[in-house]
Amino acid sequence: MIKKSHAAGDYVFVGASKEDAEELLKLDTFTFAGTQLEVVESNEEPGQLSKATESKETQELRAKLQSILSQRYGSDNKLLKLDALASDAELVTLGMFENRERALKTFKGLMAICDGLFKTASEKRNAIESISLANNSIDDIAQVESVATTFPQLKNLDLSGNQIGSMQAMDRWRGKFKELETIYVAGNPIEASDPNYQTTLLDWFPRLQNINGTQVRTAAQIEQQAAASMPKPIPQNGPDFRDVNGIGENFLLEFFASFDQDRQALASRLYDEGSQFSIAVDSVSVRDPNAPPPLPWSAYIKVAST
Repeated sequence: MIKKSHAAGDYVFVGASKEDAEELLKLDTFTFAGTQLEVVESNEEPGQLSKATESKETQELRAKLQSILSQRYGSDNKLLKLDALASDAELVTLGMFENRERALKTFKGLMAICDGLFKTASEKRNAIESISLANNSIDDIAQVESVATTFPQLKNLDLSGNQIGSMQAMDRWRGKFKELETIYVAGNPIEASDPNYQTTLLDWFPRLQNINGTQVRTAAQIEQQAAASMPKPIPQNGPDFRDVNGIGENFLLEFFASFDQDRQALASRLYDEGSQFSIAVDSVSVRDPNAPPPLPWSAYIKVAST
């Protein structure tokens, strides 16, 4: 009846034919080993939990969190407001921020729900351009690191009113948010503790133009900086012949003219009994098979070796 099975958390996925599956579904609510069974049909691959395998309580919680997210989303400006979450009456009622550990799990859960709402990365990118994380008592970006993985194409980010005291606390976002244009960090201790934090932000986020509502560089400056950082080809200046006063040129002109007209005079003028000559012969180079065969070099080599 059961062809294969695979455990995943509190669930066991089983593979069966359509006819056998209908019989297995009849076991739903049966009691086994003192525990009531929950048998549901799932089209997910083994090992992947789906909404169908979630408990009723989990499904209800997911629905409530999704409702809270929808209330905090503004379609006009494509802004998702996740500020002051610990003060949200509905989240407080659900006990989502009763302690630090629960708060971290809640935020990760919110990001997971956000990710599941969109079928494609392009759809998510077009829906949400800005996120506010203001007034959440964040002292380390590790607490909200999942924002970067869930919304990597974010353009605007508000971190104002938190407890970030150094750039080290933001290090996990270094190199993330490649399209980030605006960031707010006003009201954080880092403003007093690190006078150079803006310079670091500009290094970490290559498209960043505005910090705390002030433009620190333009799009044109960013393009110029990017162009300047591109690797440059090795300069090709062509031949560089430096013949001071035409000495080389005059010699060659005189040499070739004398070679053609009076070689004996040329030899007596330029060479004496102590002059030496050298010759290099490549007898194994690849030649054009259709060209005439080369003349033998044996006579020259014989003279050169003596």
